[in-house]
Amino acid sequence: TLITEPAFSVKFVSDYIPQTVASATIENGYPTIKWDFDSTKAADNVYIYRKAPDSKNVYRLVGVVPATQTTFVDESAKPNYVYDYQLRVENDGFVTYGGPVVQVNYMGAPEVKLANDKGRVHIEWNEISRAEKYIVYKKLPTDENWTKLTTTEKLYFDDKNEVKYVGYQYMVRATDTNGNKSPDGVSEIWKYVPSVA
Repeated sequence: TLITEPAFSVKFVSDYIPQTVASATIENGYPTIKWDFDSTKAADNVYIYRKAPDSKNVYRLVGVVPATQTTFVDESAKPNYVYDYQLRVENDGFVTYGGPVVQVNYMGAPEVKLANDKGRVHIEWNEISRAEKYIVYKKLPTDENWTKLTTTEKLYFDDKNEVKYVGYQYMVRATDTNGNKSPDGVSEIWKYVPSVA
């Protein structure tokens, strides 16, 4: 949900603008923007703007946080976009026009499907735009942690070590060249049942 643009005056005085270092990654399934201020400069609030490829080069306000906060999670973002985020600083009724811009590739979660392939579990998933590789995991539904099986550029993997009659779940994450990870794509519980002649 976009936020109504505030009615602020624009201030261009460079002596007032805090030096800001920003970064953007995917954490816990959402774009997460982090920043750090030069504490010698004054700031009241931070305004986070977002630009999507289909937004006609327009940044839209998606969040406002106090300057004491250094992280913003964009839960309104939709997967399968590359977003640009810009930080603007407000102080004493004025807001800077422009600020550091960071980019993040918000990939969607892979859709994971399972099939019996001669006694092995054949795991396949859809291609995720701008993904470089895929990481495959499995676990029992009662397990707390996932076990990594492989990292691959392919869109499938065969689990040759599946234990018969034991129900496993499989998870696939996409990664890009910057180390961003997609939300988890989790399969249904798989239980191997041999065919009856």
